[in-house]
Amino acid sequence: MKQIVYVYILSFPFNYTFFCKQLIFHMSYFAYFQVKTLALQFLIT
Repeated sequence: MKQIVYVYILSFPFNYTFFCKQLIFHMSYFAYFQVKTLALQFLIT
């Protein structure tokens, strides 16, 4: 059990940066999608 925790702590910085990159990517994609839908609604009305 202690070994697993130790390995996780060692790999944490890598996992953290990967998670941040994924989060930024998803947030930017979501923002783009929101702007796109708003623009479409504005053009339709």
